[in-house]
Amino acid sequence: MGTRRQIVSGVAGALALVILAGASYTGYRNYKDAQFKTQACAVIKGQQADRGPIIDIPGDGERVAIIGDSYSSGDTLSNYRDAWPFAFAAETGTSVTLSGIGWTGFVDPGVCDTDAFGTRLAVTDNADVVIVQGGLNDTDTASEVQAAAVELLQMIDAPRIVVVGPVDAPAVNGEKAVDIALHNAADTAGAEYVSALDWPITFGSDQTHLDPQGYESFADHVAGAMAAN
Repeated sequence: MGTRRQIVSGVAGALALVILAGASYTGYRNYKDAQFKTQACAVIKGQQADRGPIIDIPGDGERVAIIGDSYSSGDTLSNYRDAWPFAFAAETGTSVTLSGIGWTGFVDPGVCDTDAFGTRLAVTDNADVVIVQGGLNDTDTASEVQAAAVELLQMIDAPRIVVVGPVDAPAVNGEKAVDIALHNAADTAGAEYVSALDWPITFGSDQTHLDPQGYESFADHVAGAMAAN
């Protein structure tokens, strides 16, 4: 158990150093430094080698697949299992399969240039419900989000599809445009849309990612919104 925790903390620590090197988690889009992207991609690959490309969270209820960004992968947490999908699974009793990769989005392929949401549909196989969470990394390409989201959602084969949009992060601008685009995309594709812009969420020191309490609150809001629909 101690060794496992050290591995988890080591990966998170390596990512924290990469974040600092780029000034902020989303900084690479402005910084555009090849060395930074290379270092960050190496950390992502290390995560996948440690955790596996798809994480299974056992449960007795519905089979829920989640595709998401760093909010789903818990990159800035000392233990990634404190991220919202794990709290969501515990709260709802669902069986979750998770593909969470930092820096990615509906349009943004991430620091490895290969991991946009549409490339990770294998996680949705045999799911009763698919949740696609993200959009915060797509604020620079908001004009492209709606078409990319519609294409993605139409490729998903599941009885229920839910899109959870971006929160209003203090250090990020442009979430409203992405929120509108994702809402329109969900309507077009016949999916449910959950707007997170007005959620009272607490953030960590980077003012982009959530603190541990914020991740628990995020999970509560997702579970509540889904139960209400």
